[in-house]
Formats: sequence, C-alpha cells, structure tokens
Amino acid sequence: MKLVIKILSVLVLVWVLTACGVEEKKDIDPAFSGYLALFLYEGNNVTGYFPSLPKSLTIKFVPVLDDYAGWCSRRGGEAIVTIDKREWEANSSTWREMLMFHELGHCVLGRGHIDTLKPNGKPESLMHRSLFSESYYRSNRQDYLDELFGGG
Repeated sequence: MKLVIKILSVLVLVWVLTACGVEEKKDIDPAFSGYLALFLYEGNNVTGYFPSLPKSLTIKFVPVLDDYAGWCSRRGGEAIVTIDKREWEANSSTWREMLMFHELGHCVLGRGHIDTLKPNGKPESLMHRSLFSESYYRSNRQDYLDELFGGG
C-alpha cells in the first residue's frame, strides 16, 4: 500500500504541475498527494473517468481542528481541505484514506453527509459524518467506493 501511494503521489504531482493553467491553483501538501492520486484512480475505476478537480484546490494541515479531524470548504471554484495534523499522525493509513476520501467527497464530488445506516448498524456511505471501523471498511471497501463515486 505504501509503495502504491508513493507511485501515485509522483503521478499526481506531475499531473498537477503539468495540467495547471494560469487560472488554476493546486496547493497540495505532499503528505496528501498519494491519497489524492488514489482517490482519482479509484474514481476512474468506478465511473470510467477521473473526477474533475476544482480550479483551485488546497489540501493542508492545521495544528488542531476543534471537534473535527478534517474539514472541506468550497466557494465557487475554490476548494480547501484542512486536516488536523495531530489526528493524521495518530492514525493508520486506512483511517487516513477514509478521512481523505470523505473530505474529497465533499470538496471534489460535491457530496453532503449521508447518515443512513445498513441493517447491521454500519454506515451506508463514507460520507457518514463519523468515521467508522477500519476493519469493516477494508472488508467492504469496494462497496463503499462504488457508493462514493457512483452515488449509490
């Protein structure tokens, strides 16, 4: 998984640097570039096309976010994903993927929270307002990706 993220990180950085026009702005902390690349890759796997990024995308750390591990704010063509550095450093790569895909679901896909639960009590979507069991996510990852990118 770490090697895949590193390879995808390089590919995203090359893509971001070469695809940016004068009016586009991408400011992605290197810690997130692999997760952004994986998000784009998985979106393409589900839909057959890469999700369109906002003209201006920033993904950055802040020392502490009160009450949240991550946050997305969008205004027009600008999207900013802010991640709590302490939470990021304290958690696993699976948790990080869940968090990034959730926040990119807001900022890139324009999705809101979906708080419905399956009959087993687990969230229907990665867009649930609370992250859930990493092991359950890993066991059902493709279903969650299909829902995230396919909308259901």
